[in-house]
Amino acid sequence: MLRALTSTAVGVSGLGVAYVGATDADAREAVRVASQGSDGLVRFGRTCFNAFVTAVDWKVTMYGKDKDIDKDAYKEALHAFSLRAAARLYKVCNRNGGLYTKYGQGVASMNHVLPQEITDTLAPLQDRAKSMSSEMARETVAAELGPLALEDVFASFDPEPIASASLAQVHRAVLRETGETVAVKVQYPYLREQTRGDLATLRMLTDFVGYWFPDFSYSWLTPAFADNMTLELDFIQEGRNSERLGQMFANRADVYVPKIIWKHSSRRMLIMEYVEGVKISKVDEFAAQGIHPLEVATTVSSLFGDMIHVHGFVHCDPHPGNLFVRKAPERSVWSNFGFVSTVSLLVAGASTLYAAPLIGPAAPLAALALTSAGGLSSLVAAYKAQRVKTFGGKQGVPYQVVVLDHGMYRRLDPSFRKNYCMLWKALLLRDANLGRTAAMNLGVSKDAYDRAKLKDKYKDVNAGDINKFLESLPRDLLFVMRSTNIVRGINLALGGTSRLRFRIMGESAVRGLLYPTKSVSMRKVASLASNEIIPYGANTLAGALEENLSLQNLK
Repeated sequence: MLRALTSTAVGVSGLGVAYVGATDADAREAVRVASQGSDGLVRFGRTCFNAFVTAVDWKVTMYGKDKDIDKDAYKEALHAFSLRAAARLYKVCNRNGGLYTKYGQGVASMNHVLPQEITDTLAPLQDRAKSMSSEMARETVAAELGPLALEDVFASFDPEPIASASLAQVHRAVLRETGETVAVKVQYPYLREQTRGDLATLRMLTDFVGYWFPDFSYSWLTPAFADNMTLELDFIQEGRNSERLGQMFANRADVYVPKIIWKHSSRRMLIMEYVEGVKISKVDEFAAQGIHPLEVATTVSSLFGDMIHVHGFVHCDPHPGNLFVRKAPERSVWSNFGFVSTVSLLVAGASTLYAAPLIGPAAPLAALALTSAGGLSSLVAAYKAQRVKTFGGKQGVPYQVVVLDHGMYRRLDPSFRKNYCMLWKALLLRDANLGRTAAMNLGVSKDAYDRAKLKDKYKDVNAGDINKFLESLPRDLLFVMRSTNIVRGINLALGGTSRLRFRIMGESAVRGLLYPTKSVSMRKVASLASNEIIPYGANTLAGALEENLSLQNLK
């Protein structure tokens, strides 16, 4: 016992010494950057101290515990340790703020792979974030406006933030030039410099943990996390992500993305349309307005199903604070979509059913080609069904799901998207051979598709096994798992079922198979449609899906 404690103490206390004395210039630079300035030194010290205490706690708590000898005692000790470790991590993330809060939010969302003690303890970070003073916010806005005074641009600027997040806070304002009410997202002024040091600390600690506790070596996650943080700190990129998502779902009246106002926006300040709504987790509040929660669940599942399977462009931070619900503005279906002829109707129907990019001069010909393949009645029926779903209100009043915070996105590799759709198709049609092929194409063992083999392989799984398995997965898959897991929680909170979500995701995946991975002719799109969907027929596909759901006892 003493030997274990001594080795742990020596290892942790030698962390900084090891880096400073290392021949690796990057390692020495990591410590220098992480601890620069008085605030950086405090943050660095707080992080390392809690890491040291947690390491000692692990050694003391788990010393002499063997799950093969006394499984109950081992599980009880692990549960107690996990609670204490999570409490320390929460304290560090909450007090350090910024990147640490973002990191804690990411850990909290991984309840599909991490212990509940950890994810539940960190969950409050999703809604609580430090905010800067109104004076600092005004100074930051003034700095971004350059020679213009704040009063020259805004007729009014609310000093109190209407929302605070890990990287920025949002203020309501009125543009002097147009009189439009806008939301001004302001990045914390110290964040860029602070993030550099925090990333260095994170890299150093993950390397250290991996050295002393190989089963908990998650240093392979650090590069992706650092890349995402770099993108999230660029509000110009966030604005582009927002516009792209808006264009992707421009034909969906039940989905809304606030427009970006580029004039005066910058890398640290983003001005956007101000939209009021109810947080999607406040079900009773929007249900009281006549909006049916189950319909909203359908919208959310189809929205993210299409992001993943059809477009390959995924919002990776869809926690309830980033999704609002509001009553849909009144508008005419014809003025909304501009359908003025039967040909336009066919184009719309083909786009709905086949997820093909039917735009431009070739669109009518492509729609007719699809129709000649036997899909006329299916196209019209699909459009009518889409019209009902698009406007919502079948069981309640028409509504919109408003999507906010577009900093964290993942652009899926086209081959990954295609193979992931194949995996879903295999699940829908219970095609084991196709499933194994898709799994191997995704870089995962074909045994991963066989539930029995997978269960047998990991019946005595430990933290090290889970870590190795996660490290072996494509990075795109990890981000998709993160988004779908959050969506799963939202779906359940809205009263949705696993069957409903699985069916909607499956429909998106089948459409995604028809969406080309590269530029192809409309004739090729029509050929894909006739080969992939028409042989099965809409009723056959639906029947196969329902049969599969029943066999899996999904409810």
